[in-house]
Amino acid sequence: CESIIPNWLRFIPGIIDSQDISLNISREMLQNNPVISKIKKGITNKIINELKLLSEKEKDKYLKFWENFGSVIKEGLYEYNDFHEKLLPLLKFKSTISDDWISLDDYLNKMQKDQKEIYYFSNFDKDKIDLIKSPQLETFIEKKIPVIFMTDPVDDFWLPNIGKYKEKEFKSITKGKINLKDLSKNKQKNENKEINDLINIL
Repeated sequence: CESIIPNWLRFIPGIIDSQDISLNISREMLQNNPVISKIKKGITNKIINELKLLSEKEKDKYLKFWENFGSVIKEGLYEYNDFHEKLLPLLKFKSTISDDWISLDDYLNKMQKDQKEIYYFSNFDKDKIDLIKSPQLETFIEKKIPVIFMTDPVDDFWLPNIGKYKEKEFKSITKGKINLKDLSKNKQKNENKEINDLINIL
């Protein structure tokens, strides 16, 4: 029943027991009842908070959950709702920077200092080994610029809707032009500065 729980949480079964809802309730009343709306918001927030706790305290269990239901959770990002900011930190991705699943915050921590975009590669082949071999990734891997893999069909729908995360825009490495020269120059400058600072200290 989508009036009680959003479709992107449809994998969760349950029964709602409430004294505020009449037993004799029509479908129309169910859809327009403010009590139902309040219950739906409360349940949705509760589930998201529990998932957040699971991801922080029992990472292995959360990753098993994500492998089964992650693509369904992402559906909540292309629906217009109030939960986008809470859902985005829950997302997990494969990437060029780690053999493990990473979050968007993990990606931001691995970005180069002057990097302004979150680079991603859309490919529905979930085998990371095959993805890494793609010639489109060679330059990014060589320059150690992190790229996350979007491997679910639903990714093509939520990305244009969300656009960015913490002021960093999502940028496909296969669409449009990407100028990595300035990024590489800035990286070299930063490395040279670190070396000079170390020399001065010594």
